[in-house]
Amino acid sequence: MNYQVALSFSGEDRAFVRRIVERIKQLGVSVFYDQDEQANLWGQNLQEFFVDLFLHKAQFCLMIISESYKEKIWPNLERQAAFARAMKQQSIYLLPVRLDDTELPGLLPTISYIDGRVHTPEEIASLVLEILHREKGNIPGYRLRHPGSHPSENPVASSLFAEIVQYWPAKEPHYFDGSLQYDIDFLLEVYSEETPLAPRIPYQELANWISQINSRIQTPSIVRLLDGIFSFDDSNPQERELREAGFVARRGKNVGDQSEFVISLQHYSSDQNRYVLQRATYHDQVRSNLVMDFAKPGDRATLRSLLTELYGRRLPPWGSRRLADTVGAAVLMFFQHGNSYFPYLVPRAKSMPVFPGGWHCSASGAMKWPSSAEQASFNSCFMDDLYDEIREEIGLFRSAPEKRYYLQEHESYKEFRHLVANLDGEDIVSLFPVAFCREFLRGGKPQLFFLGYTPLTWAELTSRRIMASKVANKRGAREEIDNRLIHMMPDLGTVGELSYDKWSQRIHQTGYTLELLPLLYYASKVPVLSLIE
Repeated sequence: MNYQVALSFSGEDRAFVRRIVERIKQLGVSVFYDQDEQANLWGQNLQEFFVDLFLHKAQFCLMIISESYKEKIWPNLERQAAFARAMKQQSIYLLPVRLDDTELPGLLPTISYIDGRVHTPEEIASLVLEILHREKGNIPGYRLRHPGSHPSENPVASSLFAEIVQYWPAKEPHYFDGSLQYDIDFLLEVYSEETPLAPRIPYQELANWISQINSRIQTPSIVRLLDGIFSFDDSNPQERELREAGFVARRGKNVGDQSEFVISLQHYSSDQNRYVLQRATYHDQVRSNLVMDFAKPGDRATLRSLLTELYGRRLPPWGSRRLADTVGAAVLMFFQHGNSYFPYLVPRAKSMPVFPGGWHCSASGAMKWPSSAEQASFNSCFMDDLYDEIREEIGLFRSAPEKRYYLQEHESYKEFRHLVANLDGEDIVSLFPVAFCREFLRGGKPQLFFLGYTPLTWAELTSRRIMASKVANKRGAREEIDNRLIHMMPDLGTVGELSYDKWSQRIHQTGYTLELLPLLYYASKVPVLSLIE
């Protein structure tokens, strides 16, 4: 195959197609797009060229269907070749995208399609990448090896979650760090009119997308960006004073770059999966959601208690501007060892301002404001930044081209090239949003949860995490991982002897963070193979 994707479209739809092409190339996908192939097309018999392209030289045909596509001569020729190819092979070849309701001769009405009136071109490009990941067995160089028999569910995550639920009463945090009260009973009592995700898991579920993992069709989303920069409602001087005093107390406690712009959620509609977002600074989060239980000396009033007086036993409504409500994301990656699939946990540094110490999810962080706000989407606002978090925290790269760039050209990474065994292999096979929740601890802070799969081995993952830690130290970034526990990782079992018993015993001995619980809860409900195939 010369191309992973070939586009068949009408010239009238080129503006839409060009955006797909730009994004799909950024994701490292080889794509045939006529304007990129002028030198190859010069002097060719175009009829023979395009028939050969769609019959033999592309793994998938991305067909952009519209009224003009149906009527034009060249798209008709491409369509006939693509239909002939689709009839000959049993696996998926046609990837239809509809821009209107035109009925296309030869295209069965039972063939599933993506609606280009609902999904942005950038979202369609990401869906193409997911299809390619799913079909990796047909792509040379893919190195995921499936064992002879697969579990039909996620036994490791289910077992670990069941054990944590059993041990949780003895292990759950009951401490106060001066800014946040890590007491589950306290949080459940304060927000007693909200429904927790599960017993003793103080999160409220807003949306659940687990059912869409098997279909590989992401829920359509609507993203609206507000003008200007977020500002607090300062009508209550007591709230304002607590925010400022709490911010001063928090400042300097490893809270990261307080001036960078992050995403504040001003409204969310679950029926439309609609997000209304505004630019905020990280220190807006520090002076509100991160100091919910801070009190000035000699005073019992806190932001949480003042908001409870205002809203009762419920979380504050969206858009109240009492809190920054910056959007966070957390991901749990799975890796294969023998016939088992383990969640990839990392040891959280005790110096972290939130969830200090204990085993944590694979990566997490506040979502940064998108670099380009012109084409806002779920992917550009959330997915893109989560991939950056994964690279920075555990050293996994979004694609092979990105990996080669960082390890061959980026000053912070080049000297650690020896820690990466393969420049061409994939680090991340899949990454799926599974749920959107509000967190009780930080006053209803919105949190997106993701599950994913990496084909890297246990040893490779440990090496990558060490690389990420070294890069962070070189850049003077805050240390998010407990390096003591990194060097204790071989005690959990070498590549040849990693066992669930050894692994889970160390997990229970060290303890776990509150944010790990909802991710394990969701992972226990997802068949592990759906993350891979």
